[in-house]
Amino acid sequence: MTKATKTLDEQIEERKQQAEKKGIFGKAYLVAAFLGKRTGNSDTILDVFNDTAASLVVRYFNDTLEYARDGLSVSVSLQGKKVFDAYAKEAHAVRTYIPGEWEKKLDALHLKAQQAVENEKAAKARKAVEVKAAYEREAAKRKQAEERAKRKNWGL
Repeated sequence: MTKATKTLDEQIEERKQQAEKKGIFGKAYLVAAFLGKRTGNSDTILDVFNDTAASLVVRYFNDTLEYARDGLSVSVSLQGKKVFDAYAKEAHAVRTYIPGEWEKKLDALHLKAQQAVENEKAAKARKAVEVKAAYEREAAKRKQAEERAKRKNWGL
């Protein structure tokens, strides 16, 4: 079946599959969450990454309220026009996908976001080592203090 003979629904389904295969939802989420600015409250989170030079805006919205229709959603806009939009309640559901050059920019930003994730993991690991070392130092000091007190009490 050629592209001209495919129904509109078949063409839309094909686009959805392309977006899924390219992993755009996950890439956009990572960009917004790790490179964007966060706003929101305990029930909703909105992360927005705005690349003014490329006129690219990536949004991640998470509505944790039980009655929320979409749960979490991701959108990408180029020059004010939505080029990707999807939500994930149980599985990703793509609502808009217009392929284009913006995907190369998203891929580059995704690499930066992955580096940010790795940096955050490394920082957390360093912090855990520092906390453990501080705990061990404090435990050693307490043990020494207890020993001094025992020696004093027993004249040893």
